[in-house]
Amino acid sequence: MPQYRTDILIKQLRQQKGLTQQALASGLCAPDTLSRFERGERVPSKWLFTKLMQRLGEDPEKYSGGLITKSDKIATEQRHRLTLLLKTPTEENLAAADTLIAELEDTPLFAEGEEFYQYFLLAKTTRLIHKKDFPAALQSVLVAIHATVPDYNQGDDISAYLLTYDEMRAFNILAGLLELVDTTENSVTLYLGIIAAIELNTMDTHNLEFIVQYSSILYNTTRQLIQIGDLAKCIEFCDKALDFCQKHGESYFYSLCMINKAHSLLVLGQKTEGTALYQDALSLLRILKRTDRYEIAKKHALDFHGLELE
Repeated sequence: MPQYRTDILIKQLRQQKGLTQQALASGLCAPDTLSRFERGERVPSKWLFTKLMQRLGEDPEKYSGGLITKSDKIATEQRHRLTLLLKTPTEENLAAADTLIAELEDTPLFAEGEEFYQYFLLAKTTRLIHKKDFPAALQSVLVAIHATVPDYNQGDDISAYLLTYDEMRAFNILAGLLELVDTTENSVTLYLGIIAAIELNTMDTHNLEFIVQYSSILYNTTRQLIQIGDLAKCIEFCDKALDFCQKHGESYFYSLCMINKAHSLLVLGQKTEGTALYQDALSLLRILKRTDRYEIAKKHALDFHGLELE
């Protein structure tokens, strides 16, 4: 469905009809109020928008499903900027992220009940993780979860939940933090619940955000299964992850799950298959130019398995 900026739409239609602001506003609102609508400083109520469209000879239903505001556009741009800063956590970017978070803290666009409120809480949580303040990050992510899942209690089975993308991300963060401040077993339990919820309700494989988020969750699950020593289950979920990543072109997490499967096979004594898989994973990381991860994986192969791989 096409999207329409409310401020631009009203102004363009008014000018196309040859109406002044006073003529369009007459009997509906003050001309100054209409002027503020057209400048994007205010948004008309649904009733008033309908009346304005009718006076302009337009069917309001034609636009209702695709309306955005100037504020929506600004908030989306700020969210994108904050995401990029946190995604590459250099000292300079983190300083800029702190400044932006402080600015947005008192912005109505990111306030409780608004569209980006949960995202904003997750951004703050991510920043706390960068600072290694994991207990505070845990409390922050729980606040983010309660923004849209108010009845959730830590330890609840979430397998039947219909998760949005931000909720998937929130539970993914929570599961990772449980390893640090609670127990790895509880972390694994939550990861398995997230996967069950996604597979029952949220398999939107046409959405890139979903593909990356689900691939990340599958990878984290395999990593945690290694931590608790359940290697057979790790291999099972590695195969699930490899199949998903291959089908949907997620090469990075594909390579990481190859490494986790290779590690599990090697520990279980399947040296030939494990070694070949490890080498394939390293080759893929080199192709992807993920140098840091390549070096870490290569060192892990040598330190844990005595493998000198290229």
